[in-house]
Amino acid sequence: MGRAGAAGRPLRVAILPAEHAGRWGRDPLGVLLVRPDGHIAVRWSSPPDSATLHDALAAITAC
Repeated sequence: MGRAGAAGRPLRVAILPAEHAGRWGRDPLGVLLVRPDGHIAVRWSSPPDSATLHDALAAITAC
């Protein structure tokens, strides 16, 4: 699913299988924000609110 992220950059949303939660250090309901180079930028134990997500996207896409 494509969405516009911070500064109009493309954002891909994917649901990861719950059985893989431990592999990426997240709770079954947790959320990962992964950079295009594959590094995990942020881990949340539950879905962030819009403002928190926006701030995280802005921080990792700042030039």
